[in-house]
Amino acid sequence: MAGPHDSERPQWRDHQADDDKRQTDHAHNSFDQMESLTQEFNAIRDRAEATLTLASAWAENFTNLVQLEFRRSLQAGSRIFVMLLILFFLVISVIVSLCGGLGLLGYYYFQSIYVAFGIFLFSQILIIGGLLLTANNLKKLLGFDESRRQAKEALEDVTALFKQPD
Repeated sequence: MAGPHDSERPQWRDHQADDDKRQTDHAHNSFDQMESLTQEFNAIRDRAEATLTLASAWAENFTNLVQLEFRRSLQAGSRIFVMLLILFFLVISVIVSLCGGLGLLGYYYFQSIYVAFGIFLFSQILIIGGLLLTANNLKKLLGFDESRRQAKEALEDVTALFKQPD
C-alpha cells in the first residue's frame, strides 16, 4: 500500500540531508579559510616583530658606531690641535735653523750669497711641504666614513628585503 505520497517523503528527507551536508561543508570550508587567514596573519605579524627587533638592534649598534667615530674624530682633532700648537714655535725655530745652516753651507761651497739664499728658501719650502702632507694624512682620520658605509649597507638590505617576493 504504497501511495504516491510515501515515495516522495524519503526523497524530501534526502534533499534536506544533502542541504544540511552542504551547509556543514560550507561551514568547515569557512572555518578552514578563517584558520588559514589567522595563520597567515600570525606569520606576517611574527615576521614584522622580527624585523622590528632587528631594526631596533641595528639602530642601537649604528648609534654606538656614530658615537665611537665621533669620539675618534674628537680625539684626532684634539691631537692635531695640540701637535700644531706645540710644534708651531718649534717648527719656526727648526726651519730657520736648518735653512740657515743649509744656506751657510751653500755659501761656503759656492761662495755666492744668491746660491746660499736659494738653498735657504728651497729647504724651507721642502720642510713646509712635508708638514702640510703630514697634516693632510691626519685629516683622513676625521669624519664618519664607517657610519656612512653602514647606513648605505642597511638601506640596501632593507630595500632588498622589501623587494623579495613572499
